[in-house]
Amino acid sequence: AEEALAALAWDDEDGLGVPSSVMSSLNAPQDVLKTTVVIRNIPSSLRNQATARELFDKVGFVDLYDFFLFLPSKGKPGQLRSGKERVDRAHGKPYASVNFLGHDAARRCLEELNGMDIGADLELNVVWSRKV
Repeated sequence: AEEALAALAWDDEDGLGVPSSVMSSLNAPQDVLKTTVVIRNIPSSLRNQATARELFDKVGFVDLYDFFLFLPSKGKPGQLRSGKERVDRAHGKPYASVNFLGHDAARRCLEELNGMDIGADLELNVVWSRKV
């Protein structure tokens, strides 16, 4: 038990009984702790979760995330919806929410995919997810 406590590097100067490694992560800047990103402007040709995950894995993120939620578009751009209005480009694009196993993988996704040219005058837009 003593070895386990030593491995946690206990620092009880603050009287909270919390390992110093945990305290340092709690005091870290918020973006250091983030692991979830939102990917927007996904091509409309990706129509389901399996296809979107397959593409995401092919670009180098296989086994680096534990949650991937793909939200397909509600219609194709220019398609009639409700018999009256047309789906515009902004509202017609699928997007995904991805939670990575660590901050480094999430940051890499943000840096590598944000702004990536996907054709048809579109670029992927990758941002940190916000708490709701």
